[in-house]
Amino acid sequence: MNAKGIQYKRIALITIGIIIILGLIIGFVPTLIARHLIESEFEKLGIDHSGINSVRVNLLKREFWAGPLNVRMSESDPGQLGELGVKISLLPLIKKRAMVESVLIRGIDIIVSRNNDNIITLNGIPLNQFFPKDEDTKTNNKETEPWGIGLVKFDLLDSRLIFQEKTGGILTVEIDKFSLKNFHSWYPDEAGIFDLKAQVNDIKLNWTGQARPFANNITFTIDAQSNEATLPNIIRFIGPIGFKRKEGVYNSRLKHNITIFDSGRSEGSTKGTLEVIGLDYEREGEFLVKLDRSDINLNVDYVLSENSDFELHGNVNTKTANLKGEAAKENSFGVDSAVIELEDLNLTLGADKAFQVSSKIHSTIENFEYSGTIQLSVGILLDVLKHIQSLSTRKKAALEQKQLGYKLDGKISTPHS
Repeated sequence: MNAKGIQYKRIALITIGIIIILGLIIGFVPTLIARHLIESEFEKLGIDHSGINSVRVNLLKREFWAGPLNVRMSESDPGQLGELGVKISLLPLIKKRAMVESVLIRGIDIIVSRNNDNIITLNGIPLNQFFPKDEDTKTNNKETEPWGIGLVKFDLLDSRLIFQEKTGGILTVEIDKFSLKNFHSWYPDEAGIFDLKAQVNDIKLNWTGQARPFANNITFTIDAQSNEATLPNIIRFIGPIGFKRKEGVYNSRLKHNITIFDSGRSEGSTKGTLEVIGLDYEREGEFLVKLDRSDINLNVDYVLSENSDFELHGNVNTKTANLKGEAAKENSFGVDSAVIELEDLNLTLGADKAFQVSSKIHSTIENFEYSGTIQLSVGILLDVLKHIQSLSTRKKAALEQKQLGYKLDGKISTPHS
């Protein structure tokens, strides 16, 4: 082999060696750096961890993966991340746009708690240590062009978050699926899509819709189905309310359209139905209420002004079957069926707590029964009037009942005494 051939061979070997070294650098060095940075930060914060070796970085595919990963502090239960995957797009960076092509999060299991000092912790890890102090956030006032934010696809799957309040209340959120698609700040008037399937304290949620979070006037369109809501589900979070019996199931199918204007004004509309099935509430010695079923149809529009004045307009129709109740064990009532229609309902609640309501009321009641004592006096009537007047010291509270009609088919009975 002549000298020229040997030189070519040497160049080829050097080139192959450089390629191999670059491949090793690209394939392994980013992963090692990422693991080192994450582990160093955890150790600096005193966070117990495991699963750091699951962190992987692939620069060629623009991907970051991690999981399973566990973290905790002190004796708390470990928080878990089953899987995290992120893929970014590099070309938009030229235009100062941070574009995330996809995010996949699976198998989160964490506990968020708030103690008596109002410190929020995540599996024993105080969250305030992750936020910079005020003096660390000071920057110069030089205005720069803001970066755009874009997300093509986000999926949160098979995850659980438990919120523990200092009062002892627990809110358990089990997420089967939460997805976001096509949200871009540089296309503010194009709506992104969201889809949520979850259980909140065993209340089943199935919400889908569209949102424009980057528009000047933010909009939301939500198709919301909520099923198997019960009072015990809610009590688990808010705490006991003194009920001896608390049976009953609530279901709802509602469609909301909400606009939040850049001025601070909010407008919305809600249409749909609420179902109450098998209600049985009792607070011993005070009251008892039972009903087989109640269906409520809503078609209302509402406005919250810049000054926090609230207005609601629309129609509300209620159909109730087999309603029974007691008050203080001395008075009882019952209705086989009742239909109440609130037509042209207008309700306002001012920022100063001034309250006004008016409506045309149509009602049909079948087989109404009452047993007990009725005591009326001028003093009682004055107390009622004083209460209505106390609703506002600035505005006059008005209650208008137009086209009021009752159809009674039954009896009203009271003891001879």
